[in-house]
Amino acid sequence: MLTPAPCRYGQTVNFEIKVYNQRNEIARNIEVSDYVPEGYTFVANNGWIGTTPTIRRIIAGPLNPRILLQFHYNLPLR
Repeated sequence: MLTPAPCRYGQTVNFEIKVYNQRNEIARNIEVSDYVPEGYTFVANNGWIGTTPTIRRIIAGPLNPRILLQFHYNLPLR
């Protein structure tokens, strides 16, 4: 979570996911999934799709070895 606490109802909270290629091969067509905690609403944003409780994002690649990517998404706190 990137949004500093405390968070208020109705506020949009920003989250960050980090993806790191630990292999020695180039990665492609990577599916990243995340769990949306209870109390948040999800609306597709920043390339993320799906429905609560699980959302996902497809990274076409290429993601070279030992490279870190960061992805953000926003969830309104209900």
